Amino acid sequence: MAFYGTNQDKFNKHFTNDDDCFKYLSEIKWKDDTFVCSRCGNTHYCKGHLPFSRRCTKCKHDESPTAGTVFDKIKFSLNTAFHIAFNLCISENGVTSTALSIKYGLRQKTVWDFKRKIQHAMGYVEDKPLEGMILVGSFEIGDSKCSPKGDLVIICMEILDGKIAGHEYAYVVDSASPDSIRDFFKKHISSKSNHSR
Repeated sequence: MAFYGTNQDKFNKHFTNDDDCFKYLSEIKWKDDTFVCSRCGNTHYCKGHLPFSRRCTKCKHDESPTAGTVFDKIKFSLNTAFHIAFNLCISENGVTSTALSIKYGLRQKTVWDFKRKIQHAMGYVEDKPLEGMILVGSFEIGDSKCSPKGDLVIICMEILDGKIAGHEYAYVVDSASPDSIRDFFKKHISSKSNHSR
């Protein structure tokens, strides 16, 4: 999203609803009125059924401006997704998926999944080990009726300048055995880091 130098107020005024976001994506995706059907390669189109979508005149494939982007098949409004992405891009010290889920009234896991997509698009590497001060915690999910055993989730977050930097990992393990935890640390935390629970 190329909004360098745009502050939160300007962003909020520019993107007030889903149509604003669809229009913006369509202008980027089909710049200078270019169109190539992703299914058959045809370059002719007509108006599609979805907002700002384009329908191939040959194979009749209807392509949304979100197709092939981080916004494809999201489970919440496009406008909300734009605002979450903007918050992630402008935050100097990172922002947690928990904070974003509260702000936008979404499930934390939903926001966490979308945040990972944004981080990949921005060039973060999934297996980049965390360094510096690392906060490590764990909790159990599942209830006694559906999952008597429950699942153990280990979370680690990178702390920079006393604040959570936004780079974090969560990992479901079968047990709290030393081997399971060691595998998690080996994959996601640098041996040079300082970690505490």
